[in-house]
Formats: sequence, C-alpha cells, structure tokens
Amino acid sequence: MFRLANCRWWALRTPVGLAALVWAACASPHPAGGAQAPASQRTAALTHPLAAMPAAAVALPRVRKAIDAVAAAAHPPLASPLPNSSLRTLRRADLPVLLPDDALWLQPGIATAERDWYALSATADGLTIVVQGDRTALVDPEMVPENWTPPTWHAPLVFRNEAIVHATFLAFGAAYSVAVECADPMGDVRCADDAFVLRVTASLRRLAVAAEVRP
Repeated sequence: MFRLANCRWWALRTPVGLAALVWAACASPHPAGGAQAPASQRTAALTHPLAAMPAAAVALPRVRKAIDAVAAAAHPPLASPLPNSSLRTLRRADLPVLLPDDALWLQPGIATAERDWYALSATADGLTIVVQGDRTALVDPEMVPENWTPPTWHAPLVFRNEAIVHATFLAFGAAYSVAVECADPMGDVRCADDAFVLRVTASLRRLAVAAEVRP
C-alpha cells in the first residue's frame, strides 16, 4: 500500500478525474476549525472533478492512453449482475470497466460514462462508494518523480481528504479510484481505517465486453 508523501507530481500525472481528488488532498488546506463542506457537495465533487481542478493543471496537455487489452482480459470478470440501465451507460466507456463484485453496490448504483471515463456511485448501509476509471492523462514532463513505483490494483495508494477515504491505482494503461464516504466518518470503522477501502478495491472485477442487457 502506498502513502502520500509529496503528491503534487501525482496530481499532475494522473487522469483528470483522479487528479482532482489527489490535488485536493495535497494542495488544499484543511478548513479552519475542522469545518467541512456538506456531504452532498463532497460526493458531487467526486463525479464532477474538473470543477476542483487548478487552472494550471487543466492547461496541461491531455493524452489518451493506450489500453493493454491482453492484461485487461486477464483481470477477473464481474460475476454479480448489473441493472440494465447501468450496463447501457457503462458500454459508452472505451476502457476496461472495473466494478465492485457485490450486489449491495451494483444494484443501487448510478452509472455515468463517456468515451474515456466512467463512474459508479452507490449509497447503502450508511456510506457512499464512488468507483471511477479514466484513460486520459495530464502530461507534465518537468515533474517526473525519482524512483517512482506506480500504485497497482494489489498495492493502491490510499489517502484521506475531507473525511473521504480514497484508493487509487494504475492498470491496463488507465487510472482507477475508489472513494468511500461514511455518514459517521469518525465512528464508522469502515472510514476510520484502511481495511474497508482496500477490501472494496480488491473486489473490483472487469465488466465483460460482451455483457448482455437482460430482457
């Protein structure tokens, strides 16, 4: 598991959606007195990341990364069924779609997707989970970390921002993020330590390209 030390480089070298999350964790000071934005606003920011991006980062060149189809095909497939509405939406994404293999999150999940990214947000059992994938990258050649080891599905980078727990990693040429927000972030052990977000990340499975919409 990776921990954030100096993360400005990470924010500038990940895809737009994930970059906003990490940049917020590194560049934004915590509000005075521990005040936080309302939970609805913080959750909305996860699915509308460009609103939180610094102008300097948005101005960097964006590159559409090549996908390693062989590596993606080797990732375990999703076994739990998806609602037809989510399946239709996620078919828009031209990258491997990874989702938690648990009906608790898939059935109430709200999916959004475009050609280069997707997101699934679900609220159940006192918490909200948002899973994102993005195959575009912001390129800043002057900020190359020394001896950088990219986070992986098995060893994601975990951090917290505004009481939301995040795990991010790179796979197949894309970047992925799992965000967990608890209704009671201080009292709910699922947000108080890393075990839950790591368990959700480990449960991510690949949506089969040939997945069919049920009649």
